[in-house]
This record gives sequence, C-alpha cells and structure tokens, in this order.
Amino acid sequence: MSQFKTLATATAGTLLEWAEYTFFAYMADQLSSRFFDIQDPSLALLKTYGIFATSYFMRPLGAMLWGTVGDKLGRKPALMCSMALMGIATVSIGCLPTFDHIGIWAAILLMICRLLQGVAVAGEFHGAITFLHEHAKYKPFFAGCLGPFAAAAGMAVGALAATLTQLPGAPEWAWRIPFLLSGFLCALAVYLRHSLSETPQFRNAQVQNQLERFPLWIAIKHHSRGILTTAAVSLFVAVYVYIGNVYFKITCIKVGGLSPLMAGHLVTIGQVLAALFILIVGSMADKQGGKKLCMIGLISAIVAGPVILQCARSGQVEYALLGQVIYAIVDGLVCAPMMTLLLPLFGTGTRYSGTALGWSISAAIFGGTALMVADLLVNRWEFVQGPGLYISLAAVLALWSVIIIPSVQPSEERRTFRTPEDASIA
Repeated sequence: MSQFKTLATATAGTLLEWAEYTFFAYMADQLSSRFFDIQDPSLALLKTYGIFATSYFMRPLGAMLWGTVGDKLGRKPALMCSMALMGIATVSIGCLPTFDHIGIWAAILLMICRLLQGVAVAGEFHGAITFLHEHAKYKPFFAGCLGPFAAAAGMAVGALAATLTQLPGAPEWAWRIPFLLSGFLCALAVYLRHSLSETPQFRNAQVQNQLERFPLWIAIKHHSRGILTTAAVSLFVAVYVYIGNVYFKITCIKVGGLSPLMAGHLVTIGQVLAALFILIVGSMADKQGGKKLCMIGLISAIVAGPVILQCARSGQVEYALLGQVIYAIVDGLVCAPMMTLLLPLFGTGTRYSGTALGWSISAAIFGGTALMVADLLVNRWEFVQGPGLYISLAAVLALWSVIIIPSVQPSEERRTFRTPEDASIA
C-alpha cells in the first residue's frame, strides 16, 4: 500500500470514530429529553452532561489497554480493535429503549454504552497519530496534523448529523439514525485498516528487540515530563473544543435566542473551518516552525476565550459566526503542530502508552467535565464570564508547558532503559 493510501486510511478511521464519539455531545439536548424525566429540563440536561463525563473517566483505562497493545503487539491491531469496540457501543446507543419505555434503566444503559465509547476512543486518537507519525517520510508536521484534522472533521460530521435530525418534518426517531449508520461505516473502516502495514519504526524496534515488556511502567518512570506536558496540552484542547464549540451551541440557543437549527449550522461551520485551518497550519509548520505557531495559537486563545463566548451570547448570527471563525483559527494554530511536538518526547517502545496516558488522564478530569463546569458557572453560580475565562486559564497552562519542550528531541530509536533493574523488567 502506498504511503498516501496508508495515511488516508488511518485518517478516515479517526474521522469516523470522532464523529461517532461526538454525536452524543451535539445531541445532548435531544438525548436528555428521551433518557431522563423532563419535568425539570435543566436538570435532565445536566444529567446528560454527567453521562458524557463518565465516558472520559474510562479513557485512562482505555489508554492503558490500547497503549500496551500498541506498544507490544503493534499499532495496527490496537487501531482495529478500538474501532470495532466503538462501532458496537455506538450502534447500541441507537437501539436503546427510552425513559418512556423502561424508566431510569434507559439512562443506565446509555451510560454503559458511553463508557465503552470512552474505552474505545482512548486508543483511536493516539494510535492513529502515532501510526501517522511513524509512517511519515517527509513533512512530519503535516503528517502529524492529519490526526487532529480527522478529529475536527469528525466533530463537524457529528455536528451536521445532529443538525439534520432536527430539520422540520424529521421523525421523532431521527436521533437514532446517526448512531445506527455508524455500524456499517465501522465495519468498512475495520476492513480497510486490515490492509494497513505496520509502521517501519515499530518493525525496526521489534527486530532489534527494543520493545518494552511493561511499556506503561517505563513511560511513567522515564518519560514523566513528556506525560505531564502532554496532559497540559490535552487540558487546553479539551476545554477549548467543548466550551468553544459544543457549549457555544447551547449558549447561542439559551442566551442568544437563536434557533437550535441555526446554532447547529454555526458550530458545524466552526468545525469545518477548524479542520481546514489545521491542514493549512500543518502545511506551514514544516517551514515556519511548529512550536512557534503553537505558541501563537495559545497566546491568542488567552484573549479569544471570553470573546468567543461573548459572540455566542450576542444573539446576532453575524457575531456568532465571527466567534466560530475565531475558534477555528486558534484551533488550527494549536492543534496542527501539537502532536508532532509531543510524540518525540517518548521512545518507540513507549510512545503509544505515554501519549495516550497523559492525554487521557487530563481529558478525563477536564474534558469530560467541561460542559458541566460551564453550565454550573453560568446557571448555578451566575458567573457569565466563567466559561470564557476557563479557556484562558487552560491556555496559560498549556503555553507554559509548550515553552519548556526541549528543542532537541530524544532519538527515535533510543532505548528507554536507565538501570539494570529496568532491563530485567523488560
């Protein structure tokens, strides 16, 4: 398989998996009315956010599982298995009975399916990006941007699917269609990934006996700085994306007074633009310097966070669209180069485990709770500027972590052993 087909197949799988994963967030308002008692709509929506958060708490477990598989057995089997699990969990959501049929059990079953999605997605994003990074022969920043591009494009598909289910004349059961359709698409993605070849770096490490017996332990012991740096960047991305785009839609509706259909169009446009800007910045980063562009994006985010949410509250379509354009530009500047900066902080034998663990723990704490925190800040504590300032604070922390990334990265094939005890473990 040519390199182009290899990169395209891996990218397409990530796009599909993130579309499936984010259907839930964009359809939170619809799901809350079907899986909870709607006598108190605000409480039902908050409970739906709670289920959304539970999936993030499973991502560290998924990171440990898929990271170990990916670092010991190969990137390819981890990617195939995580995709299959995501398909099963997503189709199951589309088949669930609602609150009107089985009461509270509907919400319990929904949470179980969402937990399985959390386990699956923890392996997909980092596995695909590691796969892309290790297959890249030229232009590492462009290859590294394909994973974030696919995730942003997948979110755009998720937003579009949620919007289509709310079109005038759509049947009551239309919300099930995106979840059910994913079954066929997942089977296709698993089939396509079966034809992928393992990455050259992993094969070389395997031949030279440089794989770790306990890759997660080695990553924690010798690459703790890389894990912490990854966690800081993950914190920003999770808070920025879910508040700057997903919560943006809710703010447009509840505060700005825009229709759900119009708000859905706006956030879909925002994610499409974000995906495009990621590709543009990724193509620039190999010439202009990825670290510099990432820092410009984070500095911009400190100011942009409150501005984006203010645009959502304006009630004017033009200002709301401006908010999503700003969101997309900043997202592209940060997300395009970030993984190419982070992946070399780990050796081949610990790369999948280390990045997945650092990213997933931070995403579990801050990403899964982002919508709940934003809702509590505004509706419970009446701190209207809170969600925007939360983005600014996350950007400051991520900026500091990017600044200290060393200019000289570890050798790709360097052994990670540091002591005889470690060698005996491996």
